[in-house]
Amino acid sequence: MNDNIRTVVVDASVVAKWIFTDEGDCIEALNLKNDIEDGRLTALAPKLLLTELMSLLSVGVRRNRISSKDARMVLKYLLDIGILYVDESMFLTDSLELSVGSQLSLYDSVYVALAQLSRSPLYTADRKLIMNAERLNDGALCYLARDIGTYPS
Repeated sequence: MNDNIRTVVVDASVVAKWIFTDEGDCIEALNLKNDIEDGRLTALAPKLLLTELMSLLSVGVRRNRISSKDARMVLKYLLDIGILYVDESMFLTDSLELSVGSQLSLYDSVYVALAQLSRSPLYTADRKLIMNAERLNDGALCYLARDIGTYPS
């Protein structure tokens, strides 16, 4: 892990790779998870992450990718891993302004706004989010969105 990075923001695309490890860039996502679990890294996420993950788990159960019992265990684990869930009401206006003034979806802008507020990089597997975040302020904020595939092994 890079010792200069102490706090990161994680989005649902990264956490999904902790659950469904048959997807690309899982090693890097799991390395990030291990750094969180071991206390080498503080992870932030908007409470929105929990809703997105419940949806992911629900679809996973319906598609037989995960059992209902395992989905409940994963949800409990995600509540206990140590991610600091931040109430997005603290930065709703910022999120809306980011979304209206860019190509970011409102959901993505919530994560970017949290990264801005906390001055922390946002790790994501969403290439479209990265591309759109790089366009903000002529790329001045591009350090905020990082591809999970670049997380140190």
